[in-house]
Amino acid sequence: MNAHHNAIVARRRRELRDVTSFAARWNEQAWRIAVCLHGAQHGAAAHHHQLELETAQRAITLANWFAAQQLEILNAGRTQRRTARLEKLRALLIQQYNGKATLRDLKKNNGFIPGETRELAAEFPGLLAIETHETGGRPSEIISVPKN
Repeated sequence: MNAHHNAIVARRRRELRDVTSFAARWNEQAWRIAVCLHGAQHGAAAHHHQLELETAQRAITLANWFAAQQLEILNAGRTQRRTARLEKLRALLIQQYNGKATLRDLKKNNGFIPGETRELAAEFPGLLAIETHETGGRPSEIISVPKN
């Protein structure tokens, strides 16, 4: 159960940042399912038995299935929000930054955190590009709108 929790936390920091409040409950659900399966197996004497590894694994399998179903339901809204953020970032780059800006400036002045900006560039490589520039000091990551 701890490994399941840690795997969810790692995903929440990466691809599930926009639905972290949902993902945060998945391990709790696995625990609830495990208790139900344990009770069904041992009945009124369940409190005399330790939770078995196999029961926990079955609970995690069920919880993961429910999590996948929940993500499927949420996916339309997630896609819509990512597309809206992409459009906002591209408009910002074109209108205020002449097509390119540092990730630091976008975070400081416009609220686009670097992780989100990198994800958008990776997801839409033809619409955004990130390069690292070294000018003697700290390297800067520059995001740009490729010229068509």
